Amino acid sequence: MSFVQTWLHEQVRSSPDDLCITTADHSYTFSQLASEVDLLAQSLLTKGWQEETVATWLPDSLDMVLALWAVPRSGGVLLPLHASLKPDEVSSYMSLAGCSRLLTEQSRIDEFRKHLPEGAEVMMVDEREGIEIGRISRVVSHRKHQLHSILLTSGTTGRPKGVQLTYDNHQASMDGWIAYLGLTRRSHYLCTLPLSHVAGMGILLRGARAGFAVNFLPKFDASAVNTRLDSGTVTHISLVPTQLSSILRQRDGRPFHKAVEGIILGGGPVPLDLIEQALSLKAPLIVTYGMTETASGVTAVQVDEHPDKKGTVGRAIGAGKIMITDDDGTELKAGEIGQVRIQSSAVMAGYLEQPAIGGNTFTTGDTGWRDEDGFLYLAATRESTIITGGENVDPLEVESVLSSIPGVVEAGVIGIPDSEFGQRVVAVVVLDEQGLVADELLNLCRQRLASYKVPKAIEIWEQLPRSHSGKLKRVELALALSNSDI
Repeated sequence: MSFVQTWLHEQVRSSPDDLCITTADHSYTFSQLASEVDLLAQSLLTKGWQEETVATWLPDSLDMVLALWAVPRSGGVLLPLHASLKPDEVSSYMSLAGCSRLLTEQSRIDEFRKHLPEGAEVMMVDEREGIEIGRISRVVSHRKHQLHSILLTSGTTGRPKGVQLTYDNHQASMDGWIAYLGLTRRSHYLCTLPLSHVAGMGILLRGARAGFAVNFLPKFDASAVNTRLDSGTVTHISLVPTQLSSILRQRDGRPFHKAVEGIILGGGPVPLDLIEQALSLKAPLIVTYGMTETASGVTAVQVDEHPDKKGTVGRAIGAGKIMITDDDGTELKAGEIGQVRIQSSAVMAGYLEQPAIGGNTFTTGDTGWRDEDGFLYLAATRESTIITGGENVDPLEVESVLSSIPGVVEAGVIGIPDSEFGQRVVAVVVLDEQGLVADELLNLCRQRLASYKVPKAIEIWEQLPRSHSGKLKRVELALALSNSDI
């Protein structure tokens, strides 16, 4: 039986008995977790799934942790799908990635069977139980440019994009963050982010790479997080703005424990008043900027060390480089606004079904500028992507669902500012009959979209603002909605 070497199994060689991960019900050393991973990996190989793209549709749990390691261990490419996705979304995303193998749990498969793509096979994650690990004939090293995972992210094209991340991409990101944060075997990282996202996955990968323990909370709860942060054992945590806001409210003015070395904040625009609130409680706040296409954050700034740099998302970490260019690619001077481009080994290999990325350089679609010290400031983020609670939502996808409902003539979806979530998803629709009401439309959306994509509110208008070419005027729509009580 042939396995692929993983960062987890490499760590077993040097620190097999060190604590690797804790959950509410389990604690595993690196050696113990690796043994469980090998059982699941063997099940995949026995099923003939070696070197396959394998989708995982699991809640954030120990099973998802095992799947995250077992698919690469078996030589496969990981396609992690968010637990809240609906069956038809799972089927669509699998087809997009050319994937016909699904690893899930029994409670989900009954509702999914009628949505299975043609020729797809399903395996239950608990099929590893009762299996005895067979003899490992050899362990092969992964290749730097070999695909490790495909992560789906919303863009502006109307359909999700498959971001192809190699082992080299993940390793560049891990090593950059390990060095920047000073992570060691003595570090203890609290993970509250979804493992289907690059940020949550990245925490587990860093833990295995640097040999530190990860305390995994499968569901975010501000009170539970604060209890752990006050325990004196947690050194680092990664959050999105809405989570930090909830944590601060629950702390009710209580300063953070001195053992906490870094609160890493990313996943969307960070309100300045939220930063000020956090600093008032002695939060060691680190603001970061990045995306799935760069295997997590590529810039960072320790906020309290640079009080004169308000609004910055930091400087490049690791071996990365941030460039500001005009539309022709000419690099601009400090203070000039232009396209934000990232050059790094962490930059993805490319999108599925699109040309490979050349020169490890990615044009983000964001605009911004750098100051004389190299700190990056964002002027505007990608044109229409909505970032709500750290989740990316493609408005075109939501518009497509709304427009497919009988009686809906057209739909417009945007994100408007929200103090808790950064942005909230709202929609405006035009109807050809008066029978439909907003609540009915919302219920239909809930049946077809993950919960974070469902509009928080829907308004019914007589017409939508459009240009002469028929393009939806999102800025005009946003202005109108920002002045309403929606």
